[in-house]
Amino acid sequence: MSPEYDVLDQLLGREQSLYVISQVFKDDDRRNRSVLSMLKGGDLSLLEGLAPVPAWRWATIIADDASWRIDTSFALGLTAHGTKRVV
Repeated sequence: MSPEYDVLDQLLGREQSLYVISQVFKDDDRRNRSVLSMLKGGDLSLLEGLAPVPAWRWATIIADDASWRIDTSFALGLTAHGTKRVV
């Protein structure tokens, strides 16, 4: 199973912090490329607290190592489009 599919599967139940999602990937580069691609493809939503993050901020947040730390305020959620890819 690909890490991208694992991310979608993990998010079926609820939103997960970027820290939790980072554990799925073996390296940061793959993680950053995959998550950004899934955001742009409409599979995921990026949240800060409970608020959606605007698309123009995604790349900066994903590229920042601090966003992936255990104390991050950022999380990913599964969109309706992403749910269709898993179920």
